[in-house]
Amino acid sequence: NLACYCVRKDGTRFLAAFVASPVFMGLQKHVGTVLVFRDITEEKRRERIRTDFLSFASHQLRAPISVIMMNAELIEMRASVDGKIDTENALVSTREIREAAEQMTALLRSLVLVSQIETETLHVGAGNADLAAVVESSARVLSDSFERKRIALKTAFDPRIPPLRTDG
Repeated sequence: NLACYCVRKDGTRFLAAFVASPVFMGLQKHVGTVLVFRDITEEKRRERIRTDFLSFASHQLRAPISVIMMNAELIEMRASVDGKIDTENALVSTREIREAAEQMTALLRSLVLVSQIETETLHVGAGNADLAAVVESSARVLSDSFERKRIALKTAFDPRIPPLRTDG
């Protein structure tokens, strides 16, 4: 398959794949060629989105993996020096390991979602979400990072906020 840009009657350009097949009369006489064009603009757009997403995902997976490895090594080093583990430091390290694993889990969920979208097997239903619960959950995940940077994170909600309508 070859590709080229073609122009529609309205003057807009589109990317097309095409195949050329010769037409013979009898065994020897070439009488023409049949060209079949197919618009591949949407395919190329999806391919570009997929490539960009996979590049982003692989970059995003590196950070939590580095955190997990670094903290696991720290725990091992502390234990190997004197055979004892400082409980407070171990708790901080294991918390960071858990958070990094949660980030990886979320990213993997996104990868599965993209796969479902690509294969058209994603079923989306409407639902409701509690905004306060979503924000509180996010604040818990970020709390250690904020504490290390000495940033105060406070949340407050008007109890009259209705549930959010979501797409599942």
